[in-house]
Amino acid sequence: MKKRNEYHIYRYKKYTSKDLQELFQVVGWLSADYPERLKKALDKRETVFMAWDGKKLVGLVNTIDDSEYIKCRRCMEWLYLIF
Repeated sequence: MKKRNEYHIYRYKKYTSKDLQELFQVVGWLSADYPERLKKALDKRETVFMAWDGKKLVGLVNTIDDSEYIKCRRCMEWLYLIF
């Protein structure tokens, strides 16, 4: 049986515009050309979950929520299922 990759998922973790740019470049999104704007936008969000493989950002979920635990929990479960 293949071992599942082990990622660390954080609700709050320091990240750089370069981290975001590298992630968005992988999927070919044009917003990768504006890393400072990406960071500024995400810094204003109430809840952002990020998946890290060591020091590399490998995924994120940007939520619109009312900060209730149940909604945050569902985002964590969804992010876990992706990876």
